[in-house]
Amino acid sequence: MNRYTWIVLSFVFLGLQHCTPPSQDEPNQETTPQEQVVEREVVSIEARKEVENEPPKETGDEPPKESNEKKQEPQAHDAGEPLQPEPVKDTRDASRPDIPEQADDDIPEGQEGVPEMTSPEQTKDTGPVDPCLSSPYKQTFDNDTVSVSCTSNSNGTRAYTLSTTHSLRDNDPASKQVQFTERNNTPSLILRSGNVMFDALFAMAIEETWQNSVSAVQDGSFNNNQPVTCACYQTGAKWTWAWTRDTAYAIDLAFASFDPQRSVDTLLFKISPRKASAGGQDTQIVQDTGTGGSWPVSSDRVVWALGARRVAQMLAQSDRQSFVQKAYPALANTIELDRKMIFDPGDGLYRGEQSFLDWREQSYPSWTKEQLWHIAMSKALSTNVTHLIAIELAASFAKDLGKTQEETKYTTWANALRKAIQNRFYLPSVGLYSTMITTTLDPAAVYKYDLLGSALTILSGIADVATAKKVISGYPHSDKGPPVIWPQQPFIPIYHNRALWPFVTAYWLRAAKRAGHAEAVTHNMRSMIRGAALNLSNMENFEFLQGANYVQDGQYSGPVVNSRRQLWSVAGYISMIQDVLFGLEVSEQGVRFQPFFPRAIRQSWFAQSNELTLRGVVYKGKSFDVTLRLPAKASGTAGAYDVDTVVLNGSDVKGKWLTAAQLQAQNTLIITLSQPANATNDALTIVKNSADFRLFWSPREPSITKIEEDTSGLKLTISNNGEQGVTHDIYRDGVRVATGIAAGTWIDKTAADVAKRSYCYAVDAGFTSSKNRSHHSLPTCYLGKSEVRLKQLSAYRFEAKGGKWGTSGKEETYLQWGDGTDSLEVAAIRPDWTGTYALQILYRNPHGSLTSSIACATKKLQIIDNTDGKVVKEGYVVMPTSQQLSQARSNVLRVDLRSDRTYRLRIENDNIVHNMTYLEHFSLFTGGPGGGTKTFNQVEIQGVRMFPLSGTETTRTTGSLLAFNGNNDLNKYASTQVSTPGVLLETWERFGLDWDQDWLYITIVSKGFEADLKVFTLYVEPAQGSFSAATQSKGVTYLNQTAELPFTPKYMLGVRLRADNSDGFGPWNGVWRKDTNGWVLQTRWRAAKDYFVAGDKHTISYRVHRAELGWPQRIRLAGHLVNGVAANEWKVTVPSNHTPWKASNTGYYEIVLGSQKAVSVWTKK
Repeated sequence: MNRYTWIVLSFVFLGLQHCTPPSQDEPNQETTPQEQVVEREVVSIEARKEVENEPPKETGDEPPKESNEKKQEPQAHDAGEPLQPEPVKDTRDASRPDIPEQADDDIPEGQEGVPEMTSPEQTKDTGPVDPCLSSPYKQTFDNDTVSVSCTSNSNGTRAYTLSTTHSLRDNDPASKQVQFTERNNTPSLILRSGNVMFDALFAMAIEETWQNSVSAVQDGSFNNNQPVTCACYQTGAKWTWAWTRDTAYAIDLAFASFDPQRSVDTLLFKISPRKASAGGQDTQIVQDTGTGGSWPVSSDRVVWALGARRVAQMLAQSDRQSFVQKAYPALANTIELDRKMIFDPGDGLYRGEQSFLDWREQSYPSWTKEQLWHIAMSKALSTNVTHLIAIELAASFAKDLGKTQEETKYTTWANALRKAIQNRFYLPSVGLYSTMITTTLDPAAVYKYDLLGSALTILSGIADVATAKKVISGYPHSDKGPPVIWPQQPFIPIYHNRALWPFVTAYWLRAAKRAGHAEAVTHNMRSMIRGAALNLSNMENFEFLQGANYVQDGQYSGPVVNSRRQLWSVAGYISMIQDVLFGLEVSEQGVRFQPFFPRAIRQSWFAQSNELTLRGVVYKGKSFDVTLRLPAKASGTAGAYDVDTVVLNGSDVKGKWLTAAQLQAQNTLIITLSQPANATNDALTIVKNSADFRLFWSPREPSITKIEEDTSGLKLTISNNGEQGVTHDIYRDGVRVATGIAAGTWIDKTAADVAKRSYCYAVDAGFTSSKNRSHHSLPTCYLGKSEVRLKQLSAYRFEAKGGKWGTSGKEETYLQWGDGTDSLEVAAIRPDWTGTYALQILYRNPHGSLTSSIACATKKLQIIDNTDGKVVKEGYVVMPTSQQLSQARSNVLRVDLRSDRTYRLRIENDNIVHNMTYLEHFSLFTGGPGGGTKTFNQVEIQGVRMFPLSGTETTRTTGSLLAFNGNNDLNKYASTQVSTPGVLLETWERFGLDWDQDWLYITIVSKGFEADLKVFTLYVEPAQGSFSAATQSKGVTYLNQTAELPFTPKYMLGVRLRADNSDGFGPWNGVWRKDTNGWVLQTRWRAAKDYFVAGDKHTISYRVHRAELGWPQRIRLAGHLVNGVAANEWKVTVPSNHTPWKASNTGYYEIVLGSQKAVSVWTKK
C-alpha cells in the first residue's frame, strides 16, 4: 500500500477507526507568561457553515482584557497582509494559587504539578541524589496529565515509564503507558537536565529512533508488499518504507550525527541508475511516488541533498571521500536533468510541487485537484530552496573532487537562484515569503505562506538577519504552535491543512535560533514538548488549534492519518535539544556548539536546575559530553542567555570551529551561560482561537466567469463563489492592477492595446476583517471575441509513428503511444499572428493514480521553420496522470512565430526524456505501470492548443472560396474548372479543381463511392519553379493493387466513403506523403469538417492547405478510382489519358497555380 493510498483509506474509514475525540480545549496551562489566556470556542468547518452568512466584523474581535492591559487588535493594512505581530508581554499573575511563591523568579504556566527536582550540583555532603527515587513526576497540559517514573541503572542509564490521561490516536497503546530503557551503546544520546520528564521525553525520541532503524523496508506498492532489504530508517509506525523526502529531512535534523552509517545507507538506497532497458548508468536521486505520476510534477527529490550535506559534514575523512564519490554523480545528474526539464530561464526558478505539502487540495487552489498540469507549472518556495541547497552542495563536492569547471558552474547557478528566490517570493508589504507562484499564465506570488519554505529560506541565508526576524515575528502561530500553512484552506480535511507538523516546527526552531528570536523558540519548544508528552510518542501531526491528534469536524475531521514515531518528528525532537538548546553546528570548517537557551524555558522547565548535560554527541567518530552551566536565577523571561565561556578538555575554544584533528576520541565540553546584557521580547504573532473562522481560514477562491471587450477596455465578470465579507484584488499577467474590488464587473481601462495582447487575468479574495487572502482563481485569458485567437489542432493533424488510433471518451487520440522511437508530427502550422505564442499539448494519461504513481509522461517538443529547417523552439512537455477523459493540458511552452512562415511540430523521446519508471529503484514497483525491467512513458496525445500572447495579427482572406457542405458542391465551381475523367463508370462522373492563395479545393463525382471502401487517389508532385523531367514511379498499394504513375509524386490525397473500417488503423482519408520507407499518412481528415460527402454518396469534396503540400506554385497531378474489380481495376482517371494499370510517360496534368484556372490552360501530358 503506497503512502497516499494509506491517507485515502484512513480518511474513508476514519469515522470507524479513530479514537474517542478529545474534549473541547480548556485554557492552556502551558503557554508562555507573555501570552494571553482566553476561553476558546473551537473553530471548525461545520461551525463555519452555521456562521459564515452572518455579517462579518470589519475588524477582528477584541481579545478579552488581561489585568489592566489591552491586547493589540488586528489593524487594517496592505492587501494580502496577515494579522500584525502581537507583542509578547510579561503578564504573569502572581495571585494564581497553583504557582508557588518565589523570591526572584516566577514559574511560568505549564510547570504546575511538577515537584522540585534536585540536581546533583544542588546536593551537599551526601553526594548526588538519584531523582528517580522521588518519582513519579507529573506535568499538566491543558486538562490532561502526563506522569513519569524511572529507575536508575548501575551503568548510568535509566528505565522510564511514561503514562498519560490524554486520548490517544487509534487507542495506541491501550494502556496509555510506554516503557523504555536508555541504551549505553554507540550510537546513543543521553540527556541529564535536572528535569526527569524532560530527560524521559528525549530518551523516548532516542528509543523511537531505534524502533525506526530496520534491516528491511516494506510498502504495498513495492515488491508485492514483501520486505526489501535495507539497513535504513523507515518513515514511521504506519509508513514502513524509506521515502526520499522524509528520510532526508530526518537525517538532516538529527540522524546524520546520531548514526552516520545508517544515514549513508538510507541515502544510497534513494539513488538509482537507469534500468538496463534505459541504458543503465546515469545515477539519479529518486523521486518517490507522487502527484501526477511523480517527477517532474513533484520535483523536490533534491531535498536528498540536505541529508547528504549533513552526513558529509559528520563523516570521518576517509568515509566522507567514499560517500562523496558515490553521491556527487547522482547529485550532478539530477541537477543537470532538472535544469533541462523544469528550470525556467525566464525568472530563474524551478517548477514543481511544494516540498512535503504534497496532497494537492491541502495547500493548492481547489481547481488544481484534477488539473495537475498547473501543479507541474507551479514554482514553490520550499522546492526552490532545496534546489539551491542541492546546487550549492554539488559545487562543494565538485571542489572536493577537483572538478573546477563544475564547481564554477554550480556556484554561478546557485548565486543566480538565490537572488531569484528573494526577488520572486519575498513580499515586502507583509514581511513574509510567498509559498508559491501558482501557474505559468498567472506568474504572481500568492499571499499565502508555508512554514517549511520560510524556515528553509532563513536557514539557507536567503533572508538576512533582519528579514529573518521579521518573518519569524510575522508568521502566524496558534496557541499550540505554528501551522504548516497560513491561512488555512476552506472546506478541506485536516492533514497538512489546519495542522502542526513537529518536524517543520523543528526547522522553524532552527530558523528562530539563527535569527535570535527567543520568544519563537520558547513558544515552539513548548509545542514540541506538549505533543510528544501527551501522546507518548513523536506523532506525525496535530490539529493546529487544539493541538490534538484527532478533531471531530464531520467530513473535515482529522488529521486524516497520524502515525506514531514518525521519523522526521523523532528527528525534530532530537534536533530541538541537540541543535537549538545545546547549539550543535557543523560546517565544512568543523564543529562548534552555540547554545540558544531562552530564559523562559529555564524558568518553566529548569527552575531547579543548574546545568544540563548531553552525553554521546558524535562528530567524525569523536564523541562529546556537552554540559551547559546555567547562570544564577534572575527575574524576567525575556530573551536568551549569552554564551560566556566554552571550554574543551580544559582549553578555551569560544567562537571557534573545531576540526576532527583537534579532538580526542572522548571530549568534555563545558559551556557557561550568562544573563543577557539587554534582554528584550521580540514580537510573535499568535492568533487567538475564537469562533470567527475568518481569523484562520482563507476565503474560497473567486472565479472569472467572463472577459469581454468594452468601449473603455476589457470587462471582467467576477464571482465570489458565495464568500461573504471579502474584496478582490485583480492580477494581469502576474501584476496586481486593482485592489479592493467587489464581486460583479470590473473594467480594465489600461488594456488599451488589447488588439496586440491576449491578457491573462487572475483574481484573489481577502476577508476585510482578518486580511487573510485566498488562492488565486484559475487564470483566464482574453482570446478575442468567441476565442477567435485560439487555435486547436486535433489528433487528425498528427503523422504518427507508433501507437494505435483510438478514442479517449469523445476525443480521438493515439493509444499505446510514447515508447522508444514513437513520434508525432504536425506537418504545417501557419500562425495568424507574428509574436509570442503559448502552446500546450492536449492529452490523456490514465496510467496510474493522480496521487501515487510514477508514470508522468514527458516528451521533447520541437517547432521547426519549414522555410529554412531551423529549430525555433525546443522544450520538454510534462503530462501528469489524468483520470478525466477530455483534454488535459501539458505545461505551457512559449514560442516566437511569424505569420508569413509555416512550421512543423514534432513530439518524440530523446536521451533527456525521462520519468521515474526509467530508474532501477522502481523495478520493484508493483503499484501501477512502470515497474519491472522496462520503462513506461506512454500517453494519449489528443491535439495541440495554441494562442498568441502578444504580437500583430495578420488578417486572412482565404479559405472560403468554395464553401463545401456536401450539397451541390460541384455546382460551386466555374464550369471551366470541371473536367470529365476517363474510364467512366457513369457518364455524369466529374472532377473539379480550384485554388486560392492558400488552399486547393477538389471535388470528385463517381458512382464508385457507393462501395464505401473504393478510394479515389489523387497524386501530387509540388514545385516552386519549373519542373524537372518527369520520372515514372509506383503509387500506393490498395486492395492489392499498385498504380503505375508517370511522375514521382510526393503526396497523395485519398478519399473514400467509409473513412475508418475499424481495422485499428483509424481514419484513412487525408494527405499521404511518400518517404524513404514508403507512404505515410501525414494528416487525417475529419468528416463534415475537412471533407464532405453528398447525400447520394456520389460526391466527395475537400480542401487542402497548400502548406501541407510544401507551398507549391505548380503541381503535377494525376488520379483514379481504385475499383478493385477484375478486369476493371482502375476507373475514373484524371486526366482522361491517365493509365494506372500500365507504365507510361504520359497521362498527367501540369498546372500553374496562378490566376488562370480553366482546365483549358492546364497542360495535359
